[in-house]
Amino acid sequence: MTDRIGDRLRSGGAMPAAGSRTTRVNDLEVEFVSRGRRPLPATVAYAREKVLAAARVAPRKVGLARVTLTFEEHRSIERPAKAEVTLDVDGEFVRAEAVARSSREAIDLVEERVRRRLAGMRWSRPRRATAMRGRGDRS
Repeated sequence: MTDRIGDRLRSGGAMPAAGSRTTRVNDLEVEFVSRGRRPLPATVAYAREKVLAAARVAPRKVGLARVTLTFEEHRSIERPAKAEVTLDVDGEFVRAEAVARSSREAIDLVEERVRRRLAGMRWSRPRRATAMRGRGDRS
């Protein structure tokens, strides 16, 4: 069962310093979805802070962030908490997920993975190979 947690949240925060290579996240929409046991408001706030912190290192504008928090309560599951993050970075999707024993631990792990993926992105969009060739060139 999927449960939407409140409305979309808008982030606040200060502007980055001039010349810094960080992305402005003042207008970032963070959408939360939960599966299984509904997370505590403190957990949702913690996930929001972590996602916004990761989005600040994005090389381009982040339009939307979606966070899915899952907690499966069953004694046979060793790591019942799962966190998934999807960021829309200027039309390119960056996705990461992590499982752990607690929700906070899963959120920390997924933030680390999102930061790593964002660090590997370019500041400008790469050109397509077809755009490099002339229109008449069919090699």
